[in-house]
Amino acid sequence: MSVSTYQVISPGRKRGKRAIIKTALFILGRSMQSASRFDKKIQQELESWPENFTIVYKAFPKGPMMTLCKNNNKLKRCKPGEEDPDMIIYLKNLEYAFLLMTSRRSSVEAFLEHGAFLKGDLSIALSLIRILNRV
Repeated sequence: MSVSTYQVISPGRKRGKRAIIKTALFILGRSMQSASRFDKKIQQELESWPENFTIVYKAFPKGPMMTLCKNNNKLKRCKPGEEDPDMIIYLKNLEYAFLLMTSRRSSVEAFLEHGAFLKGDLSIALSLIRILNRV
């Protein structure tokens, strides 16, 4: 049997995992937005951030993403591409993003296992992890 008779099988698009990650990012963004209004410790963490600071969470390479902006000492969800991001947190792939968003991995484990990559200020990233632990 020759190689040309085999049918080429391409991998699926993982629509279910993509939908779960997108929903989890939506809920995470809304809960961070709400908590930044009422929680005093989160407001204290946000005081050290520069005004109009923008954070992007993105599942690499073409996965779902979430954009957060700091305005008036509160976090707010922004439209992607609305602002030039000051910090980008790349999640390695959809599989790892799924583990992270379903709480099978913590944000600290994600960085330790090279499942997440940071482009931006490390001190603000540590502050963000403290906020995530609070939410």
